[in-house]
Amino acid sequence: MRPPPRPSPCGAPPVPSAVDRRAAPRRSRVVPSRFRAPATALALGVWIISALDPAARAGGMLCEDQTGGAGSLPATALRAVGSGPLAEINGSLNVIVPFGNPGSGLDPEDMYLIQIIDPAGFSATTVSPTMGSLVFPTALWLFEPCGTGLLGNVSTPQAPKTGFSLLLPEPSDGVGPGLQKSGVYYLAISGAARQPASQAGAIFNFASAAEISGPDGAGARFPVTEWIDAPAFGDYTIILTGAAFLGVFATGCAADLDGNGVVDGADLGILLSSWGPCTPALCADLDGNGVVNGADLGVLLAAWGVCGTFGGTPCGDPGSGACAEANGTPGCEDPCCCTAVCAVRPECCLVIWDSDCVAAGSLLCP
Repeated sequence: MRPPPRPSPCGAPPVPSAVDRRAAPRRSRVVPSRFRAPATALALGVWIISALDPAARAGGMLCEDQTGGAGSLPATALRAVGSGPLAEINGSLNVIVPFGNPGSGLDPEDMYLIQIIDPAGFSATTVSPTMGSLVFPTALWLFEPCGTGLLGNVSTPQAPKTGFSLLLPEPSDGVGPGLQKSGVYYLAISGAARQPASQAGAIFNFASAAEISGPDGAGARFPVTEWIDAPAFGDYTIILTGAAFLGVFATGCAADLDGNGVVDGADLGILLSSWGPCTPALCADLDGNGVVNGADLGVLLAAWGVCGTFGGTPCGDPGSGACAEANGTPGCEDPCCCTAVCAVRPECCLVIWDSDCVAAGSLLCP
């Protein structure tokens, strides 16, 4: 019997049953926020605010149940296609029961390719998708663009018995360099007892569940190829800071309230809807005086149009073209090859991926 639809954690129409979901095309839907991502807060403050107040989550939202699903490994990871800051990911780890087939399959891990634009301010935190009790104890994992492990956490150091997880830029066990530069990375979620492994074994080793671990397992030198140990299932929400959707986007424009790279009528509507006294982090208070008034309107009108500078990298963006050919755009869609080439030939990401970039890729890319 076909399983009934599951309510979407994004508040959208019910998710198709598993057989339909597996056949669905991979699409990313961006749900813009009403306000711009705020400056990075202390990790504990971010965790508390995110857990208690969904209105405080700023930036864009990625919904796995509107895309066809996230895979477990880099080759099948869901690419976060969109524009501007990425503040929230909603998804589900579940048991797949194919229609008309007595067998069953498991979906015990989800992996996403995201962009990190502020390494020092990065955090990833699981919170309850229903703002009630946690559905299942989680674990979070961060991998380099070629799939090698970088960071992992099972239980948040601030509250290790909650079942929530937290990643910060530096490992607490002193292993590895941590997150040092902007670029594309794979972010994965699993149950607390599940862990990633490479051809040589587990990638991480935990002295305690609350540590933010660097890659210190037997398989740390190799890319992730499988997951081991007991799975868990349920809906999840991941709150992010310092992250963005894939691709190059406009930055440096506080008046771009919906984060689409342009100050326009939509931003004007957001400002007018929050007119009057308000909390600066939660409204269009552009001059930070606690009130949305004519001064804020002046700031917005002065910034009208495309925002100032551009940030981010085209690496991993499906729209940037193949790496094995001169594709006519900056960067290419393979995050591993693109990152390696642009590290030695920045013009391949800043100007155009031409024949010289292809030649460099033939030498540098596995």
